[in-house]
Amino acid sequence: MSAVGCPVTGSQPPGWADRVLAAGRGVLLIDGVDEVPEEERARTRRWLADLLAAFPGNLWLVTSRPSAVRDDWLAGEGFTELTLSPMSRDNIAVFVRRWHESAGADPALGEALLSSMRTKQDLGRLATNPLMCALICALHRERRGFLPRGRKALYDAALSMLLERRDRERELTVELDEESQVELLQRLAYWLIRNGRAEMDRADAVHQLERLLPSMPYVAAQGPAEEILRHLLVRSGLLREPAVDAVDFVHRTFQDYLGARAAVEERDFDVLVAHAHMDQWEDVIRMAVAHARADERGRLLTGLVQRGDLEPGHRGRLHLLAMACLEHAPKLDPGCGRKWRDGRGS
Repeated sequence: MSAVGCPVTGSQPPGWADRVLAAGRGVLLIDGVDEVPEEERARTRRWLADLLAAFPGNLWLVTSRPSAVRDDWLAGEGFTELTLSPMSRDNIAVFVRRWHESAGADPALGEALLSSMRTKQDLGRLATNPLMCALICALHRERRGFLPRGRKALYDAALSMLLERRDRERELTVELDEESQVELLQRLAYWLIRNGRAEMDRADAVHQLERLLPSMPYVAAQGPAEEILRHLLVRSGLLREPAVDAVDFVHRTFQDYLGARAAVEERDFDVLVAHAHMDQWEDVIRMAVAHARADERGRLLTGLVQRGDLEPGHRGRLHLLAMACLEHAPKLDPGCGRKWRDGRGS
């Protein structure tokens, strides 16, 4: 306990921790195995096995991102593997209040955040796992109660914290800068979206990265595509391995956000319009409008309206989607508005 600077060490009798553990009355929490460098994980496992042998009969809880260790990593020691389910509204409320208490933050700040989560659907959808909920709490506190306005700004800030600042502030080496990681992740996200998939085979993910590396010499210098993918799985906080040799995003909203960014960079506006009647493309198109420049937004929105005019079966959905996209369009090409007013796009 003294090794980790526990503030209650001095209030316990000498040898107290050893006696509790020897009697099998302890609960030991070992958090964040994924934070241990990969080359040190075997040593960490041996250290844990030694503790189990020295103090049998206690309760043990070891946490890690699923992608950091294989499914049966501790099966030989009798551990049962559990996966966290999405947090309910009540879970989120408890988490936010306890996070602010633990961080020594103003409780009123936590209540204000909970109010925002209840009234802002996008915010509530993001806060369904402990990582994202803690991320939002940290963003909210850092900005003194003012979260970025709009989904795009919120995702931008969250990505920055996950991809670079999170490691830098822990004084860990950032092997890939934020911009490079976003470029890699958006390629994977767009592949999933185009193929109508929620997850991809690991081999497909490696192949996509291999195709991208020749145009990214800095990233290529860090290692082969397999190592780059491993880094993204372990350190980005955005990718995971839900099953052996499978890869997906920890939250669909980030997949849609990053995939939309790739679609705009590829100028795949016709592809977006062609898929706009499908449920799984709706958020992609909204985020594409947020990423696009004014003239590109006009092209995309006009395409949605014109397709709705030509296809009565999808008209209501496409026109409503075009209207819903306007909240993500702070600036529009004036020519686009004139077309709509003149009736050529509606």
